[in-house]
Amino acid sequence: MTLEDAPVRRSVQIERFSIFNFQFSIANCLLGFGIVALLGLARALAGTEEKLAPGRVPPALEVAGWVNTDPMTLAGLKGKVVVLDFWGIFCAPCRKLMPHLSQLYEKHRGEGLVVLGVSEDERPDIEKFAKEIEAGYPLAADRLVEGNGVTLKAYSIVAIPTVYLIGRNGKIAWIGDGPKLTDKMVLDELGKK
Repeated sequence: MTLEDAPVRRSVQIERFSIFNFQFSIANCLLGFGIVALLGLARALAGTEEKLAPGRVPPALEVAGWVNTDPMTLAGLKGKVVVLDFWGIFCAPCRKLMPHLSQLYEKHRGEGLVVLGVSEDERPDIEKFAKEIEAGYPLAADRLVEGNGVTLKAYSIVAIPTVYLIGRNGKIAWIGDGPKLTDKMVLDELGKK
C-alpha cells in the first residue's frame, strides 16, 4: 500500500460506514413507527372489541339518507332480528352477498327479520345500484364527515362486507365477514323470543 492509496481506502471505509449507519437508522425508525402503529391499532381494537362485542348494545345509525324505506333506528327495531350489512358498490364480495340477503329478508321478514345495508356511497348512486340488482331490503347512505362514514367508524369497519347480527333484545349476537353469516345463525336468532 502506498501513501496515495491510504486516503482513498479510508474514504471508502468511512462512506460504507456512513451508508450502513444511515440504513440502520432508517430501519430503526421504520421498526419504531411499526411498533407505535401496532400498539395504536391494538389499543383501538381493544377499546372497540369491548364496546362492540356480542352481548353489547350496538351504536346508533347515523345515516344521510335511506333507500327502499322510511328512516329507521336500531332502537325502533328492538324486538326484531337485524342483519346489519356494511357494504360498498365497488365491492365484488358485497355484490355477491346482497342477492342472498334479499332472499333471506323476503323469506323471513314476516317472522321479524330486518336486513339493513349501510354504505359510504352517495344516496343517488345507492338508488341506482339498488334498482340494478333489485335489492329488496332497506339501504342507507352513511353520513360522511371528511369523506368517512360516521356509522362505519362507530362500528370500526375496516373491511367490507362486514355483518352485525343483532338479536331481538337489541344486542349484538354476532360480528363477522359477511359471507360467513349463515342462514342457521339468523334462524337461531329468529327462534329466540
